[in-house]
Amino acid sequence: MKRKSVFLVLLYCLSTYPQSDSFTQANHLFASQNYVQASQMYRTIENPSFAVLYNAAVCSLYQHEYGHALLFIKQAEKKAGYQELSQLYHLEKYIKQMNNAHYVETWFDQLAIFCKKCILSISILLLQLMIIILLCIVIFCSYKRWFGMYKKMGIVALSLFFLCMMIWWHSYHIIHERAGIVVKDTIVVYAGPDETFYEKNKLHASDVVTILDQHTKFYKIKVKKNIGWIFCNDIELI
Repeated sequence: MKRKSVFLVLLYCLSTYPQSDSFTQANHLFASQNYVQASQMYRTIENPSFAVLYNAAVCSLYQHEYGHALLFIKQAEKKAGYQELSQLYHLEKYIKQMNNAHYVETWFDQLAIFCKKCILSISILLLQLMIIILLCIVIFCSYKRWFGMYKKMGIVALSLFFLCMMIWWHSYHIIHERAGIVVKDTIVVYAGPDETFYEKNKLHASDVVTILDQHTKFYKIKVKKNIGWIFCNDIELI
């Protein structure tokens, strides 16, 4: 059932986006269930659109390459519109459930999704503009005798303004942070930028890491609150 839903969404993408020759050939390969060649064809397309990256992710899912599937999903996020983000989150949630049968979406995950949508939502931007206008009115009214009538309104408007700005800043930070996806089955996280350092822990395919620094052939990465070093070729940059 899940595969059928994914395929239906794929067909939607095929009918919505312009197709190049390579894209069309890759779609025919996918339709004939030749996922390996279809995936290779999608990866050869330069400057891939959202549809190309989305379809490449679906091909990787059928091949059980969850690391590459999540990589394409994260790359597609940067080219996705407000509605398209919802399609990506269904695939991402499916990958996480496949890797962890006990996976439950936390409130922080939901907040991150909401923030990413906010930066692409015209309604949120209009709301911020309205709050700024209201704030200007309140500031003007503060020089009048009847300031007391609008004091509470000003406090509420100011609070909403800063809340919207925080959401926008967090959204921008999430979308533009430097990150990578583990594409190998298992990789080692070292305490320093060399194999002589002790092993702190291990990461697995489709784990997402935030890149903090680079030293020769090692990346300094952060996963949740844990910081360590990994080989540069152990991950693919988003």
